[in-house]
This record gives sequence, structure tokens and C-alpha cells, in this order.
Amino acid sequence: ACANCTVEIFSATDEEGYVYEGSTTANAGGDWAFNAGHALAGPHLTATATNADDDTSPFSQLFNLLVFDLNVPQDLDALNRLGFQYDLVDGAGFAAVDLNAYDVLFVGFTGNDPQPPDLLQPLLDRQADIAAFVQAGGGLVANSEDGVVATPLDWLWVPVTVTHRNTGGEQQMLINLPDHLLVEGLTESDLNGWWPYHNTFTAWDWPAAEVVLTEPGSGEAIILAGDYGTGRMIFSGSDPDYHGGEGPERLLSNELTWAAGVL
Repeated sequence: ACANCTVEIFSATDEEGYVYEGSTTANAGGDWAFNAGHALAGPHLTATATNADDDTSPFSQLFNLLVFDLNVPQDLDALNRLGFQYDLVDGAGFAAVDLNAYDVLFVGFTGNDPQPPDLLQPLLDRQADIAAFVQAGGGLVANSEDGVVATPLDWLWVPVTVTHRNTGGEQQMLINLPDHLLVEGLTESDLNGWWPYHNTFTAWDWPAAEVVLTEPGSGEAIILAGDYGTGRMIFSGSDPDYHGGEGPERLLSNELTWAAGVL
């Protein structure tokens, strides 16, 4: 934003500026932060900046999103339906990406079709960089791996050690933390009926992680979310990015905006 501008934040459907969420003021360098403290109306987020001369900018997205391309078109379809603006980078280009130019790194569902065994190698090669990015205030969202199609590097590239179990795809998830902003405005009915998850987590070296969703019966974690340094991470055995519908897309929107620190 411009220096010392007033930044106004809105939720939008198909009409920009549909619901006013609040405002904040940018500092002299144009940097700003906004934490609503409640679930945003969504499903899209946008903002305007107004300077001292009362000139107001066009609507824009609240955060810079980098998407790692897994060659799963459905992942991108969901982002496009939600109206997110993002930069897409494939494995070959990821080595040269400046992560600090972004607020959130998104790695989606690895898909239902066979994938090359080194699909996630570019992420593993920059594991230390990804950890530093989050510790410095970035957001990381990683959705279902080791599910329908397993690869040898599933969940090995993330900044902390996690142990996971392939479930093969199940139909029901339980909300373990109903007050968590990731599930604000969602019910268990919204989160079920679409083969919503493909792996669980049984152990993790991440003290700040909270178990947001669980598997019935086993009680194993489906979504872990928490701080890591000054940033946030979400590890999800669910794949809302692969599915259409109000429930999956609201969960995906919540994941990205929460990781960005605006939810």
C-alpha cells in the first residue's frame, strides 16, 4: 500500500466490496497488517488503499500467494473459482523463486493419477528455505499427500517431522476444535460426503500444532494448524482444493486466509 494509507478490507462474492470487514493503517513503508479476530464472510477477500489526498485504489487481494504446480488441474480450478490471484511455479522453476516475495506458499492435493516419484523433490531441496520463510512470518498450507497416489517424498519436505498414515479415502471428518477460525462457519455436514481426506497424522515434532479435524474411531489428526516461528502452517490430510461445493471451498479459503494471518 502507499505510505500511511488507510487500508479497508472487504469480503466479496461476485461483487467486489460486498461486506466491509474493517480497516487498518499502513506504516511509512507501506506495510500493514489486519487481523479481523473473527471469521470473514468470504469467500473472496479484497482491499482498497486511500491516501492523504483521498484517492482510493482499485480492489486488490490481501496477500501474495505462491502455488507449487503439481499438475493437478482441479487444484487450480478451486483457486480460480474462489477468485484468488496467485503465481504458479513448477518444480523446475521453484529453485529460483524468492519466497520472501510472498505471504503464503500453497502445495495442494497430489491427485488421483500416477505422479513421478520425484514430484516433491524441489520442495525437499529447499526445505531449509521453506522453514526460514515460515519462521520469518510466512504461511504454509500443504494439503493431502500419501493418499490416492503415494510418492516416496510425501510429507518429508515440510519444516517439521510428521508421521502419517494413508487412509485410502474416507467419508467423514470430525471437528475437534469448533472455535478454531479454520472451521468458523462450517459444520461437520459441510465437511463430509465428498471423500474429504486421504491421510491422517499420528505424530509430529511441532509443539504449537493444534488438531483441528480428526478421524472418527482412531481419533487421529486430519488437520494440524499452528504457529511456527512468527508464521503459520497447516498440514491437512484433507483435499478441499480438489472438490467443488460450498463446504470444501470455504475450508480451502479459510486455510489460505488463516495462513496469511488475515483470518
